[in-house]
Amino acid sequence: MTRGPTDMLAKIFANPDDFTLRRVLADQLLERGAPFGEFLRLQLDDAEGRISASERARMNALLAAHEDDFLHGLAPSIHKRGRVFERGFLVQASADEVSTHPAFGTVRTLIRATPSHDDHALASLEELRAIPQAGLIDNLRQLTRPLSRVHTLTLHGPHWDRSAARPQSDWWSGQEELATRFRQITAFPHLRHVGLLGTRAWSRASGPGPKNFGWLFGFCELNTLMVTGHPSHLPAWLDVQAKRGIRKFVLSTRGTNEDERACEVQVTWDGALDITIATGAIREDMLNPLLDTSRALDVIERSVDAIHSITIDERIQEAIMKTHAGMLEKKRFGRVSFGQTPFMLGR
Repeated sequence: MTRGPTDMLAKIFANPDDFTLRRVLADQLLERGAPFGEFLRLQLDDAEGRISASERARMNALLAAHEDDFLHGLAPSIHKRGRVFERGFLVQASADEVSTHPAFGTVRTLIRATPSHDDHALASLEELRAIPQAGLIDNLRQLTRPLSRVHTLTLHGPHWDRSAARPQSDWWSGQEELATRFRQITAFPHLRHVGLLGTRAWSRASGPGPKNFGWLFGFCELNTLMVTGHPSHLPAWLDVQAKRGIRKFVLSTRGTNEDERACEVQVTWDGALDITIATGAIREDMLNPLLDTSRALDVIERSVDAIHSITIDERIQEAIMKTHAGMLEKKRFGRVSFGQTPFMLGR
């Protein structure tokens, strides 16, 4: 890349919200026949809804052929999985650590890693997702420069070693110490959405019940709380939700490292209670997940008086109707529908 485009690239990383700069760079590179120039132009057009099917296919082909080059030197620092491009530049990345590389300047969602010092380029950062170790919270405590765009923080743990049947993460031990460490984080003045996600085995055993995580409500003013948990936690969480004024609460029975065969029951309270039953690929060994789903519905039926809607993946419709026809026929729902329902939780 020659000096003109190189200078423009640096300006884009320093000013990620100025999309006019990206148009200028696209024109410069198109004049030179550079693949990134064509990709950038197509992605900018796509963001404005001005792209044909053939152009989209060309855009995807360019990305498949040149993805690492389009990361502008960031490829060695991030994982292959989880990359998302918008308007020509990386907006979501999964990494083990955060470097000072300027290409991080366009990243809005960072997965599994946290900045450890103020000398970073995360000017666009809005979400920190799937933080796998409590030790990474110490990184956040060291930040003094506010990341004022960050609104979402999602913690994942513990991840279970199935052979040893023991947790490999230190998330949920020492709650008082963890609470103290969280209160020392000052870099996220606008944090409003928090997720506490663990494995299904962990959520059955204990999980993030309100009793263990009451300290979280003093950490920030929550608008949204999402947890992995057993449906038996639902009444207590809904009570907390009402008292704390949380606008939206989501409880999911699907663990963070369950495979695609698992079913998920997701309960959402957003002024009214909605239930979604989703599943991955249907296989012959679906019996246990379906039993879990049936038990979850039993608990929900006993715990709440009225449900606004229930959506059931059509691939398990027959099994659910057999086990809970009576529940569905009580007409406590404003809506019952069936369809291809994807998993709700991000991986």
